[in-house]
Amino acid sequence: MSEALCGRWVGAFGDASADLDCHELIKWQAQSANSHPDCFGWLSGSHELSVAEPGLYELSAGVWPAVASHAEVRVNGAPAIELARSTVVGAVTAGGGGVTDGTGQMGAAEVAGLCAVCIVALPARALLSLAVDGAGAHSRAFLGLRKL
Repeated sequence: MSEALCGRWVGAFGDASADLDCHELIKWQAQSANSHPDCFGWLSGSHELSVAEPGLYELSAGVWPAVASHAEVRVNGAPAIELARSTVVGAVTAGGGGVTDGTGQMGAAEVAGLCAVCIVALPARALLSLAVDGAGAHSRAFLGLRKL
């Protein structure tokens, strides 16, 4: 049953607010899935997601496009996971062209971003947030959790 206990959220940077260290804290705009609402809590426009139950979780997070200089997932306000730049190899556009520069952009479509997928041990009532440096106005963020 735990394979199905997951939640996913999407945020944007135009609605972000800065913390004391001048990192942008993402405000979560939409919940795309939540099969365990007793555990995964969120409020539209908040910069924190709550996890009621302690335990192991598969966490996935991303920021697109990869124009941000640094991004990190925070647990209870403390940096916990740093997002790394993706490597795109052999990507092609619908017209058959490849990546033409080091930004991971292919015409209007962004391919790569800063991302992380890992297993985390969260305490009860954990608060998760995503902090970013140098994101563009059109950047997007994603955070997903699956209880193990």
